[in-house]
Amino acid sequence: MKDKNESVKEWFFYAKEDLKLASLGLESGILPDLLCFHAQQAVEKAIKALLVQFDLDFPKTHNIQILLTQLSLFLEIPEQLLRAEILTDYAVTSRYPGVHEQINQEEYRIAIKISREVIDWVAENIIDLE
Repeated sequence: MKDKNESVKEWFFYAKEDLKLASLGLESGILPDLLCFHAQQAVEKAIKALLVQFDLDFPKTHNIQILLTQLSLFLEIPEQLLRAEILTDYAVTSRYPGVHEQINQEEYRIAIKISREVIDWVAENIIDLE
């Protein structure tokens, strides 16, 4: 069984990998829907890394608002990061054809910006990663 520090590192590593995929950009030819899915996944996994750090059990959910609410019991979450909850819809609907409208360039740009902000904030708040 992994120790807590190792689990935190692993969750955060996966978050950063999802951000790399999301950041490939529209010019990559990958559907913006799938890029936004990875942006959402980056945020979800980064938040879960902090929840693991604080020994908080979290539900099996993609709902970023639920995860942020749970995390707010231990950390003050900056106001601008609360908007990350708008990425929740990308966790499911963007993966399947015909479920939603096509994601446009501005929506993609916002998703990436929010994901980077969350990843940076989580990196500042993770303890003893080395």
